[in-house]
Amino acid sequence: MPNIRGMMAYEPQRPLSGLSVLVVHADPYELDSLLAALEAAGAIVVGVRTVDSAIGYAAATRFDTILVDVDLAGSVLRELRGSRLPTVSAPVFAVIGEGRDDRAGEPGFSGYFHWPRDRDAVVATLAALLRRT
Repeated sequence: MPNIRGMMAYEPQRPLSGLSVLVVHADPYELDSLLAALEAAGAIVVGVRTVDSAIGYAAATRFDTILVDVDLAGSVLRELRGSRLPTVSAPVFAVIGEGRDDRAGEPGFSGYFHWPRDRDAVVATLAALLRRT
């Protein structure tokens, strides 16, 4: 979009434009951080703090992918994979706090990220998902 001097106005890159993401994290600060980063990259995000809320949203909306706090991830995976929810086949990524490597390799996840260290990797991985759809 040209500005008044004929120069192109700065438009931020939004590599996740149109991607719908359910973010499930028990820590409100981490949840807000994830939501802000994903929204800034163009994703359409819903953030919740409990497994019940996650399943409720997953029942009502089809998400392209799900990011889940590793402490809630097993419960969310069990509920999703044992259901007929619209989001049942969405890739699920575990989000692990800094300095924690426990349960990073649990089966059933499409991958995992350390937050906030892997911020760029989260956006790049989710952008690759968007290109495949």
